Amino acid sequence: MSSVTSWTRLEPRTRSETLPGLEARIHDPLWMLTRQWQFGEFRAEDAGSPISVRVRGERASLTSYSANGATTPLGSGMPLDRIVEREAPRKDGPERAAAGLHFLRLLGSSLATRARAWYAHKFPLAPVATRGTQADLPLPVSRLIPDGAKLYDALSANSRSLRRRIGRRRSKSRLRITRVRTIPPGFAGADLGVITEACETYRKWYQSAYPRATTSAWRADLLRYQFSATAPIALAAGGKGQTELVASSTGASLDWHSFDARSATSGTAATVPLDVTALPAPARFGGMPAARWWEFEEGAMDFGALDTAPEDLGRLVLAEFALVYGNDFFVVPLDLAVGTVCRLTSLEVANNFGERLSVPASTSAGNTWRLFQISQSDLFMLPPVAGVGLEGPELEEVALMRDEMANLAWAVEHVVEGPEGIVRCNERDNVDSTAPTAAASTLASDAAPVFEYRLATSVPDNWYPLVPKSVPVPPGSAPRAMALQLARPSALGKFLGAQELGSTPLNEEELPRNGLKLTRHWKYVRWVDGSTHLWIGRQRAAGRGEGSSGLQFDLIVPRADRIGGET
Repeated sequence: MSSVTSWTRLEPRTRSETLPGLEARIHDPLWMLTRQWQFGEFRAEDAGSPISVRVRGERASLTSYSANGATTPLGSGMPLDRIVEREAPRKDGPERAAAGLHFLRLLGSSLATRARAWYAHKFPLAPVATRGTQADLPLPVSRLIPDGAKLYDALSANSRSLRRRIGRRRSKSRLRITRVRTIPPGFAGADLGVITEACETYRKWYQSAYPRATTSAWRADLLRYQFSATAPIALAAGGKGQTELVASSTGASLDWHSFDARSATSGTAATVPLDVTALPAPARFGGMPAARWWEFEEGAMDFGALDTAPEDLGRLVLAEFALVYGNDFFVVPLDLAVGTVCRLTSLEVANNFGERLSVPASTSAGNTWRLFQISQSDLFMLPPVAGVGLEGPELEEVALMRDEMANLAWAVEHVVEGPEGIVRCNERDNVDSTAPTAAASTLASDAAPVFEYRLATSVPDNWYPLVPKSVPVPPGSAPRAMALQLARPSALGKFLGAQELGSTPLNEEELPRNGLKLTRHWKYVRWVDGSTHLWIGRQRAAGRGEGSSGLQFDLIVPRADRIGGET
C-alpha cells in the first residue's frame, strides 16, 4: 500500500507588496546566488587573517624643558600643562592667610586650638591694603591666622642653619648660627612630635605650591606659550644626536600636534629598544556598517544621508573608508609611558597561512601620507599632558581690538584681580566729552562764544591704547612693519602689567582684524599617579571684531554753559 507524506514549510511574508526586500526569500536559490555575486562574496582574495604582529623600534623619554631661556630637568611628577602654564602665585594678601590656614589644618583641631594664638602672635598677618578704604582681612581674623609666608621663611632659615651646623661640625670651623623659634613652648611628648612633623610637611608643601622661580612659557610679544622639550633620540633613523620638540600653544589644548621636531644642538642619543609582539584586533567604530549581507545593522548612523558636495573630499574619503575599507583595518596595542618619544622601524605580520610579511611604512616609496607623526620627522610622541580638567571662573579678562576710526588698537580690561585677591568687573562708562551737559545758561554772558575747541575726547579708564612703534631689525632677518606698544602702562591686571605688555611690544601681526580675548583662570587636573595639581593658566581666543572707543580729535563742540542760549 502506498503512503502519502506531507509537510508544511514556514516562510516569511510581508503584508504589503511594496516591501519585498524585507522578505529575504529563500525559495529562489538563483536569486540568492545572484545577490551574493552582486555583493562580491564570490570574489576571493589570496590573503590570510593576521594572527600575530611584531613591532620593533626605539624609544626615549623627555629629559629637559626649556622656556624663555631657562632649561630645567623634566620628570614625571607633574603634567606638562602645569609646567608650561603655571605662573608665580601671589604671596601677599589672601595667599598668606590661606597658607596659614593650611598649616593649622596640618596641626589638627586640638593642637590648632591651643597653638593658634602663639603662631598668630609670632608670625602676624598684616591687613591687606585695597583700593578702597576698608581692608578685606579685618583685625580679628589677623589675630587668629598666622602669616604663612613668614612661617615658611622661618622654617627654611632653620633648615639652612641645620645644614650649616652639620657642615661646621665636619669642617670644625666657628660660625654663629641664629635659629628662629617655630614651636610654641609648653608642648612635649606626642604633641611635640606632631608639631615638628607638621612644620616639615608644611615647608615641603609651601615649596611645591609657591615656587620661588617659575617656568612659565608665556610670551608677551606673541600672546601665546612657547617652549621646547628635548629627548635623547635621533631626528632621523640611524642618525646621531638628540631631538628638540618645539611647541606653541594658546592655552586651550596641548597635544602631540602642537610640537614640531628639529635636531638639537648638543647631546647624544640614548634610546631603549622597543620589541612588542601582540595579537591584532579588527578596528571598530560607532555606526560601522555590517560586513555581511544577512546581518542586521543598527540605526546609529545613516551613511546614505551624508550631505556631501563634489568638492567636499573629506566627507567623501570618510564615507569610502566606512563603507568599503572599514573592516580591512586592524588595531595593535602598544603600551607607552607618558612623556615617551618613539620610532617604529619594522612591522612584521604573521597570518593563518604561516606566512610572515613585512609591512612597509606609510611614508616609504614617496608616500607622504602620515598620521600621529610629528612634522619634519618619523617620530611619535605621547606627551605628558593631563587632558581635560576643571577650570575655575575668570580671574582676568582682556580684550584686544582694532579701532579703525581712531587708527589705534586698544587693550580693554573687563575683569581684573585686585591686590586683595578679589575678582571685580573693571567696566567704566564711556563719557562722551563732546556732549554738552545741562548747566545753567545764565552763567555765561551773551557775548561769550557759543562753541569751543576740543583737542581730543576722553575714553574710559579701562581702555589702554596700543600705539605703533618701530622695532629694530637684526642684521640678516626679515624686516617687520611695526609693533604695538602700550602707551599708558598703568593697568591693574597681569596681561598689561609692567612685566608683560607694559614693557614688551606686541608683534603687530599677532592682533588680527577680529581681535583677541585673553583670560586667566584656575585649572585643576588629576595626574596618572592619582595626585591633583592646581595652577593658574592663560588662554587666547578669537575676539568679537573691531571696536570703537569714541576717541576723536580736533573738534568744535557747543559750550556746555550756552545750552538754551543763542546759536
